[in-house]
Amino acid sequence: MGFLLPAFIVFVIDRLTKVLFSQLDKSFDVIDGILRVTMVKNTGAIFGLFQGMRAVFITASILAAILITIIALRLPRQELHKRAALGFILGGALGNLVDRVHPGEVIDFIDMGFGIHRWPVYNVADIGVTLGALMLVFAYLRAWKTDGR
Repeated sequence: MGFLLPAFIVFVIDRLTKVLFSQLDKSFDVIDGILRVTMVKNTGAIFGLFQGMRAVFITASILAAILITIIALRLPRQELHKRAALGFILGGALGNLVDRVHPGEVIDFIDMGFGIHRWPVYNVADIGVTLGALMLVFAYLRAWKTDGR
């Protein structure tokens, strides 16, 4: 599997879910007290940090997408896990980039936690980036262990 298919899948699911949930005017529980859909618009970065730095985030996202693409294209075809991981990261980066360009804020809606102890609200693009990063860590740890380094 190349990196474009995972990127496309994450991007499309992210866009579809954001369109679907952006019309919500109130939260609702999916799993009582644990998983909820809550509409949040974020002009910052992870956990709502660095609010109002739109141009910086747009520039960083474009540069990251270019760098990820270059790295993925240079990886040998047999490095399937690493290529897929980069695809997940690319799809997530592009999904949030579209939000930053228009409407100017990232749409988050997945709200998880237990009672009052909640994780910051996130979206499918964030899942793609996180999953891709974890896949890369495990792929490199596995290679390190296999190579005996």
